[in-house]
Amino acid sequence: MAGPGNDVNGLVRALTTWTNVALLALLALTIGLVVYPGVTDAGATKPPQPAYEVGTVIDTPADWHAESAYTLVLFAQASCGACQRAQPFLQQVVSEFGARVPVVLVSPGADQARDAEFGASLGIAADAMHRAPEGLRARVTPTLVLVDRSGRILHVWEGVPPERQAAIRQAIQDLIPS
Repeated sequence: MAGPGNDVNGLVRALTTWTNVALLALLALTIGLVVYPGVTDAGATKPPQPAYEVGTVIDTPADWHAESAYTLVLFAQASCGACQRAQPFLQQVVSEFGARVPVVLVSPGADQARDAEFGASLGIAADAMHRAPEGLRARVTPTLVLVDRSGRILHVWEGVPPERQAAIRQAIQDLIPS
């Protein structure tokens, strides 16, 4: 005979069954993460790919690099904390290499006035500061990209932490003839 107690018992049995199924699924997932971590965490086993690759052509307006044998394209913005911390190094790069090769500041930021001030503080001329065209983005800022006259990428430096700055400076020195 069906009564109110039977409906509650059926509900309890159904909830118990679904709870057991959920617990078994959670246990299987946990075992899978421990036994097969590469399957569920592929990003941690492979390093990220660079945004720009040496040998490819960067999609910039030709007038940014056609006038000189080499051009340094700097992706940076005033609102970037890493860019602010790297400011002394970036000033050194512009000061040391800017007479031999143009340095173009590409700002992906929305605050063009602040980015122009930041570029000026680095020693970059106002006519060498550009808003990033559609599709031209760096994965991280600051990023330095050395290109030849045709826009072919010769080298990419993503981020410029203090421990890499001397090596980056030396690499630029080696790549750009005196």
